[in-house]
Amino acid sequence: MFTSDDRGNVYAFDRTSGEAIWTFEAPGGINAPLAIAGDDLFVPVGLGAGSLLRLSLSSEPADSAIADAGRGTEPQRPPGAATFSAVYRDVLQGNGCAAGLGCHADAAGGGLDLSTPEIAYRSLVNVAAQGVGGATSCNTTGWTRVVPFEPESSLLLSKMQPGPAPCGARMPPAGMVPNGQLEQVRMWIEAGAHDD
Repeated sequence: MFTSDDRGNVYAFDRTSGEAIWTFEAPGGINAPLAIAGDDLFVPVGLGAGSLLRLSLSSEPADSAIADAGRGTEPQRPPGAATFSAVYRDVLQGNGCAAGLGCHADAAGGGLDLSTPEIAYRSLVNVAAQGVGGATSCNTTGWTRVVPFEPESSLLLSKMQPGPAPCGARMPPAGMVPNGQLEQVRMWIEAGAHDD
């Protein structure tokens, strides 16, 4: 079941339990009524003709796409998708984690290299925390950066959430990760933290 609000957020709920499944912040807002077909929601986003975004509640991996209205651009996974490629693009690159010296553009920041999607995935999933510094050094805590199916046991998500970090410093240091992106990371990990 889908719904939206006047701030451009789209929400998905489980039909049976009523539990929230995900929240999506539509880029550029929602510019027309939503359309539903089966388990798919079509969201007109952006200004003017904008783009049409397909979101799915299907348990199968979606070929969700943003198609530039009438311009024939190549489809991409939508922002907010619970896939590694979307998490890398939207969250890690989008918040500057994969750029700049001293961040994670190389192995300098806690030994975590996020310079490319391939290197980032290998550096995150089932890899023990290695950072040194802060009130508690992460390399002494037993934390794992990403534990598939276990978002609450994954340091990546814990360090991005509001409040003090369980070790090292809260990330990113420049500011808060939006709730929709935190949920995106949570959903990716919960679904098994697969590389797409």
